Amino acid sequence: MSTATSTEQLPKGTIRSIGGATFVYETTTENSNETVQIAIDPMLCPQGHVFDFGLFKSERLNAPSLKGENDLTNIDLWLLTHGHEDHVDRYGLEKILKGNPKSIIVAHPGVQFLLTQIFKHEDITFDGRVVHWMNPQQDLELQVKGLTISIHSVNAIHGQNEEFGNITMGNANGYIVKIKENQTKFYVTGDSVFNERNIAKDVDELTREQFDFVITNGGEASLKKTPFVGDISTNVIGNITNNSQNIIELHKKLVPKQTLIVHHGTLSHYDEILGRDSFAHVSADIIPLFPGDIHQTL
Repeated sequence: MSTATSTEQLPKGTIRSIGGATFVYETTTENSNETVQIAIDPMLCPQGHVFDFGLFKSERLNAPSLKGENDLTNIDLWLLTHGHEDHVDRYGLEKILKGNPKSIIVAHPGVQFLLTQIFKHEDITFDGRVVHWMNPQQDLELQVKGLTISIHSVNAIHGQNEEFGNITMGNANGYIVKIKENQTKFYVTGDSVFNERNIAKDVDELTREQFDFVITNGGEASLKKTPFVGDISTNVIGNITNNSQNIIELHKKLVPKQTLIVHHGTLSHYDEILGRDSFAHVSADIIPLFPGDIHQTL
């Protein structure tokens, strides 16, 4: 790999799907001698693990795809979208704490409740790391191994509308990430359900420039299997992650170079099964990722 010059753009990077909403974006530093790794939402429990979300329980249906015990221990930047255990579980927290002590954490404040009240981990600095707690519509600029990384947080509405989605499922972030040196811009939606109403507060930021890629959560998670309240909650809240139609609408509205789909087929409360060709009839640029996939960004 050649050394970048003032007229040569750094390579864009790769995305490695771990499973669930967990993935790693990796690129190189300006001298190409080392990598920078950005990881999102570590859910690393084994296959068969059952989560108790209060209103319902859900079982993990596939194992995380890890490259051995030391995988994810050299992450430079962790982005945590919200405080649900299918995005940050005990195994994921342990991986952060045992990993790179210089890693930087960017998280929605709801993760604090998960740490202190659910995991009983009182240290919200992740054992002395630099932590940036971001509410929606805030900006942050970081220097990571010589790369300038800008982050803008946007609202992630965990349901068909803000009033019921955020009340029942909690507030959350999506993240718009820009890397100056390789001219990459991408959007991590988190568990936001895409529709015009849900993006209204952030539409300018989401449509101002083309994204190299959007990574969104699919699979149509819902509460319909919840005893007693399933039908009511489904009628009121609707699906709580994107279904295929939401994803198609997202791709048409935001017009990224590629829309990549994670988190589908992960847990038993997800209703929609996606295959590799599920969107071939719409666009070759809407791509479901599966655990273990390595995707070269454009």
